[in-house]
Amino acid sequence: MKNLFYLMLSLFVLTGCSNDDNDVIANDVQFTTVGKNSLNGGENIPQSNFVFNNQADWNNFINQVDAINSLSGTFNETNIDFNAFTVIAVVEEIKTSGSEINIVNVMENTNNIHISSELTMYASTVISQPFHIIKIPKTNKPIIFE
Repeated sequence: MKNLFYLMLSLFVLTGCSNDDNDVIANDVQFTTVGKNSLNGGENIPQSNFVFNNQADWNNFINQVDAINSLSGTFNETNIDFNAFTVIAVVEEIKTSGSEINIVNVMENTNNIHISSELTMYASTVISQPFHIIKIPKTNKPIIFE
């Protein structure tokens, strides 16, 4: 009976300690804001999350952002070294009041990168479509938006 107890205890301890792919370690990824502003809604950019890994796609996006107002002139930078960086943009839907979107956290784990953002609404009567654009060190991992 005593041996059965030790056998059961050993099985419990061994099965309780797993070392599989579900054990994920997450690390903060440092990011730099490239641009943050608000479109006026007429640029025809849908609410979406964008990942840019090349200059051509980035230039197309900048052209869309600049369709009505030259908002890229407010960016911290527009010439990105895509060999060293990945650019991420979060564009919110068109709102009938003032609003702001903030990318607040970028976490990397074994399998992917998680982007967390927060929307803040303001008591104003202006049409807005906020966006936040950041760059992170170059990655080929899938990017998941929360």
